[in-house]
Amino acid sequence: MKKLLILGANSYLGYWIADAFSGSSTVKPIIVGRKKSEKLARFEQYECLDFQSSRLKEFFSQARPDFIINCVGVSEASQEKQMMRWNAEFPQEVVALTKKVGVQPERIIFLGSAAEYGVPTRLPVREDDTLHPLTAYGNSKSALASFVKQTAAAGAPVTLARVFNPVGPGLSSRFPVGNFIEQIKKLKSGDTLHCGDLSVVRDFIDVRDVAAAIQTLLFSSSQEAVFNVCSGESVSLQLCLDELIKMSGKSFKVEEDAALKKTLVRTIYGSADRLKALGWKPRYSLSQTLRYALTY
Repeated sequence: MKKLLILGANSYLGYWIADAFSGSSTVKPIIVGRKKSEKLARFEQYECLDFQSSRLKEFFSQARPDFIINCVGVSEASQEKQMMRWNAEFPQEVVALTKKVGVQPERIIFLGSAAEYGVPTRLPVREDDTLHPLTAYGNSKSALASFVKQTAAAGAPVTLARVFNPVGPGLSSRFPVGNFIEQIKKLKSGDTLHCGDLSVVRDFIDVRDVAAAIQTLLFSSSQEAVFNVCSGESVSLQLCLDELIKMSGKSFKVEEDAALKKTLVRTIYGSADRLKALGWKPRYSLSQTLRYALTY
């Protein structure tokens, strides 16, 4: 059985990606994180505080993974100074370490973000569109994309999965849909639900579909370096909120809060054609995704 090393699987997307490989008959997941997670207790786990290069080198030498998925990253604005370090520089260390220890993975996958695009020049956005990131997070992921493209062009089996807006159980309240869910669960009918600009349009994708996309990319022989991981559908926050309220069986006074209305990109959604050409397609509708996230 081949070995799959997942770095940072105790992150939000990392957990769902690892979960997708549970019970796999083809690969054995090995989890490396800053600390062990009870949610991932069914997997072989190792702690690696701050992912020191010396410690990672030991893991790579001992495990000699056939595949690597890097889920290590920083997205919170409060950690802006750390974004370039973990989102762009650390992936370079991962590739360099495989060379140092003589490990030749069949595929290394890194996670990108739709934030790389900034304000799109056309819709849906496609992988080869020019990147105009507007935030520190987007800049760090754009730097990662440049590294992946250059490394892939040199013949290395590296892939960037450019993930759009994942939705599922446990989604942080830092994100609008996660915030809606948190409020709906806490509030009683008749209470006021606070929100930002509900006209904002995004491309939401079920976390289970994201995980399935990563699986597809892991075993693909495609020479493309970057893939949008998205539904290809444009959906407003208004529609998401309406669906969630209807599913909850409650009623609320909805109040748009000026402090929450700040957004740099009003509308963005992607093309998943390149990924679909590999045989992947989303399995879950928006309604199924929202219900799963609300009732899990």
